[in-house]
This record gives sequence, C-alpha cells and structure tokens, in this order.
Amino acid sequence: MSMQTLKKSMREKSKALKDLSKQVKGKSDENRELDRKLRELQVSVAERAQIERLAGQCTPTREGGSSNLALSPTRRGPIRGQP
Repeated sequence: MSMQTLKKSMREKSKALKDLSKQVKGKSDENRELDRKLRELQVSVAERAQIERLAGQCTPTREGGSSNLALSPTRRGPIRGQP
C-alpha cells in the first residue's frame, strides 16, 4: 500500500468518524428532549390521577357541584370548614 493511499484512507476514516460523532451527539440531544417530554407526561398523568382521586372524595351538593370542603394534598379526605 502506498503512502498516498494510506493517507487517503486515513482521511476518509477520520471524516467518517467525525460524521458518526455528529450523529451520536444529535441522537443524544434528541433523546434528552424526549426524556424531558416523557417526564412532563409522567407528571401530568400523576397530577391527573391525584385530581381524580381527590375529586372522588368530594361530596356532591343538591345543585350538582361539590361541597365547600377543601381537599388536603397530604391527608386522605377533606379539611372541614375550608371555603
């Protein structure tokens, strides 16, 4: 193998390595963004489940709404006397 062929081969491999490195960085950035979106969705689902669980603890009034009991996020059940 001649020296020119060897240098050309090294340049091609170096270029391929740089391209692969750029692709890996791009995929890492995409994965980070997808992870962030997934965390947001997990929080949304957890919040919705909490709201639904707490809403099931409200007592309905005759008007169709719920009573004026506030729900405690730290205890199960309403806090009496809260507007």
